[in-house]
Amino acid sequence: MQHPDRYRERLLLSGGAPIALSVWQAAEPSQVVVFVPGTGVHPLFYEEFLDALATSGRGVVGVHPRGHGKSPRVPGGLRWDDLVANTVDACTWVAETFGLPTVLIGSSQGSLVALLAAAAGAPVRGVIAHNVFDPNQPDAAMVTRFGAVGGAQRLARRLLSAAADLAPRLPVPITAYLDPDRVFGSTWTRELFDVDPLARHAYPLRFLADLVTVDTSRLYDGSLAVPVVVLAARDDPLFPLPGIQAVADRLQAPSVDLVVLDTDCHLVLNEALDLALPAVVAALDRMPTTAAADQGARPR
Repeated sequence: MQHPDRYRERLLLSGGAPIALSVWQAAEPSQVVVFVPGTGVHPLFYEEFLDALATSGRGVVGVHPRGHGKSPRVPGGLRWDDLVANTVDACTWVAETFGLPTVLIGSSQGSLVALLAAAAGAPVRGVIAHNVFDPNQPDAAMVTRFGAVGGAQRLARRLLSAAADLAPRLPVPITAYLDPDRVFGSTWTRELFDVDPLARHAYPLRFLADLVTVDTSRLYDGSLAVPVVVLAARDDPLFPLPGIQAVADRLQAPSVDLVVLDTDCHLVLNEALDLALPAVVAALDRMPTTAAADQGARPR
């Protein structure tokens, strides 16, 4: 921890289970960021980035979703909806506790969580999504090791759902469906994940079945009532830019801006911080400050 004097943790009850929040306090914050991490990791994996946001004058609250990071391990299987509900509850707590404009930032898998949380009514003024993807896209499986498209992808979804009905808690290693060489751009970052005792290195089969069949219709029906900024790497080896552009073009929000960083790594918040941090700070500066935007999206 670079600055333990301004870091604290707290537990929040969400969906009947406790989840951990990492809180970086700024001296006189003008804004609060709620951060949703990517696949298998937790806010402390992004500590340099989040601490830098606090240095820039923002309060920062990192969400450790159920079953992730420092959140207590509790009985019951992990479901995709848990991540979205945890994020909505964290945003509500931030709004009630700080009373400041709140912006959601999600990275990779966390980008979809953040967008769905905003569409579900999280009280935020905007979303910054590092990458966007929609598991319902015809070529969504191209980010995995399997690369199925069209009918083959639909068949794979049905088979996965059927298998999850039989063995919902069967652990599936993340490396079984994501290629680490495409996720990690540096040996150091990969080793950090491999030895991290707080990281999840597997997900239950039911969670993965949830992910590939998640209902994303709210992203396109006007439920997203706040601005969205999409952050992408020009040559991301995991999420190709054309796929990110295709989803961004379909999002229905007051504004959708795509910011492309000139780099070839996926974990831009870790491995391209010199490019990503100024882009994120600039996007935060552009977020609305009017009281009307506080209402965020409303469930339909």
